[in-house]
Amino acid sequence: MSWSRLDTAALILVSAGAAMLRLTGLDRPAQLVFDEIFYARDACWYVFASESVCGVADLASRSHPPLGKWMIASGIRLFGYSETGPFSYRIAAAIAGIVTVILVYLLAWRLLRTVAPGRVATVGAFAAAGLLGVDFLHLVQSRVGMLDVFIVLFVVLAILAVVLDRDRLRPTQRPTLIDRVTFGHPWRLVAGAALGAATATKWSGGYVALALIGLTVVWEIARARREQPEPVWSASVWRAVRREALPTIVLLG
Repeated sequence: MSWSRLDTAALILVSAGAAMLRLTGLDRPAQLVFDEIFYARDACWYVFASESVCGVADLASRSHPPLGKWMIASGIRLFGYSETGPFSYRIAAAIAGIVTVILVYLLAWRLLRTVAPGRVATVGAFAAAGLLGVDFLHLVQSRVGMLDVFIVLFVVLAILAVVLDRDRLRPTQRPTLIDRVTFGHPWRLVAGAALGAATATKWSGGYVALALIGLTVVWEIARARREQPEPVWSASVWRAVRREALPTIVLLG
């Protein structure tokens, strides 16, 4: 079952809906709200390093790593900074929220397409992405200059990457340069980078490593069982560990 025109139409529709909800009136309320007093000001300081512009003489908070604040800073760099003109320090979060909805569609479609008949994968992916698109918490976090929406973006990307790695056909002939560099697991490297980005946004992003490692271990053991069924499970486990332990540690690490 391959990607269809209906999938393209459904993805465009759900993306447009998510964008409309997140971008409309993004400059309201016209002042810093909740923890924007830390993150928006820090992002401004990254760009201008000016107390007169940012309202702070140094970083307002050092509790979290800087990546999310640098992403907020990208909007400030493009549109300038004013505490009563919040579009600039909210636009990056809004875009991250929209992209996350798109990734959820792709993730749900990928998971469903091999087990669901007909157009069920399209309907299920549209429902999953649509529910995230209108989820109140995700919607609010996509409309404020805070860090949490960036963690969700990178976590969904990491999980999508390990699913793509699971489904990827292993090269049977001479491997390409990318395959040689990534031990035949380029998508696992993407998952590791996304996991690192989640952790570089907020320390709590690192907890996702447990889920990713668990998924990778279980899927590799299942692959070993399919390729060479063993009466004793320990033999499959050992074969999977021997073959995939080093690539997993290097690429996810």
